[in-house]
Amino acid sequence: MNFKEYLLSNTSLLERTAILYDRTIKRFLREYDEATVENINKFIIDSSKNKRSLYVKYAFKYYLRYINKEEIYDKLISVKKSMKKKQGTYLSRKELMKIVNGIENKAHKIVALIQFLTGARAHDVLSIRSDEVKKDEEWMGKGVLQIRLRTKGNKERYVFIGQSYSDRIWYFIKKRNKKYPFLDMDESEDLRKVIDRNYRYYYNSIKKSAKKCGYENFATHDFRRNFANDVYEKETKDIRYLANALGVTETTALIYIKKKLEKDKAREIMMKIRP
Repeated sequence: MNFKEYLLSNTSLLERTAILYDRTIKRFLREYDEATVENINKFIIDSSKNKRSLYVKYAFKYYLRYINKEEIYDKLISVKKSMKKKQGTYLSRKELMKIVNGIENKAHKIVALIQFLTGARAHDVLSIRSDEVKKDEEWMGKGVLQIRLRTKGNKERYVFIGQSYSDRIWYFIKKRNKKYPFLDMDESEDLRKVIDRNYRYYYNSIKKSAKKCGYENFATHDFRRNFANDVYEKETKDIRYLANALGVTETTALIYIKKKLEKDKAREIMMKIRP
């Protein structure tokens, strides 16, 4: 098994990321005979001149594991992460729904709606299986929909959709009657490749609708940014709640978190922000 095959079969990396890491290591091996700390550090320094050092070091994290030299990773030089934050496009609830409703493809419209309601990543929503969408038994009387997402690192988390939109999503999925209701695919195809391809189609649908609404810079991840902004500004200033609602650590949300809140708290927050 070569390095690229290893990345695709043994990690949760997206295909395009695996290809990037594979190309990086091939470039390294053309310049150096052995993966020593000294050689790798030289390569990282040279790459930093082209502002590529951050992903280069990540590539070696997987490569050293692949060649059973993972112990030397901690000896590699530190790479400074850019603190520059993507500005993003922040809109009102009404403006966001205008983008959602302007999407022509029915499946893409539901994916965008779920992103808007939950702050989930586009790739995570696209890869939802129909058996991962259920009526929440505890809140059955309130018509709450529970969706299990498989996120980065092959982790799982739950998001919840309130009565206002739950039936619309539920009936679409049931009518679609497919294992992966948001993917156009052949069963023989590699799922990772299918998700990447469908994301490109979905991205184009979002951009087309957003442009018609006058927001040319709007991107799929802006649904997540807007959801996070609503949680923080309208519901709570406690960063732990924000981290829990997004399914990330406080490091990602703003600061480090050691203990996540209970599932009921996540549901309560989502029902208030996106009833």
